[in-house]
Amino acid sequence: MARYSKINSFNALKTLTVGSKSYQIYSLPRAAQSLGNIDQLPKSLKVLLENLLRFEDQKSVKVLRPRNSIPSSSCTDAGFYRCTSSC
Repeated sequence: MARYSKINSFNALKTLTVGSKSYQIYSLPRAAQSLGNIDQLPKSLKVLLENLLRFEDQKSVKVLRPRNSIPSSSCTDAGFYRCTSSC
């Protein structure tokens, strides 16, 4: 089983309890609170976004611009970068 990141740059990590078991999940609605509206993204990009949230480690998946570092009058996009070779 894959080990997921404990980094939570976009406050998307939450606990889902099913019966007596608890699971750590990365919530896209929670990420959208930091990233902005993601409702218009195609499902394929939402799947990729969730994958980037799970594997963010600041080595192979890096946040390029955290939203809180962007002035409110400028672009609100936050970016991810996923290394495909050693960085």
